[in-house]
Amino acid sequence: MSAVTELETVELYISAFTSSDLGAGIDLHAVHEVHYNDDETIYGWTVGPWWESLPVGPEDPAARATLDELDAALVAAGYTRTTQWSGPRHRRSDNSVRYIAGATTTLEI
Repeated sequence: MSAVTELETVELYISAFTSSDLGAGIDLHAVHEVHYNDDETIYGWTVGPWWESLPVGPEDPAARATLDELDAALVAAGYTRTTQWSGPRHRRSDNSVRYIAGATTTLEI
């Protein structure tokens, strides 16, 4: 008898850096809770532990990645962005520019 595969959708929080001293990248975090407005749009997340980090081109760390390149890296890794990019939020001590968004991925359980 074969096992039945179930799929689970996981909500994630994206913190993406279009540029920094180390180059562009995406940090994904688990979400404990998604907060919705009355019209069902997301206004925030209760962010949980780190999930995964994804490198994003361009090859030159001094070059700035585009939002399209961030989206391409997410799709290539099996993630779907579920909200618009919000940002830039702030510049950090490593000269980075950060954008945030929500995402999902599907896991086989």
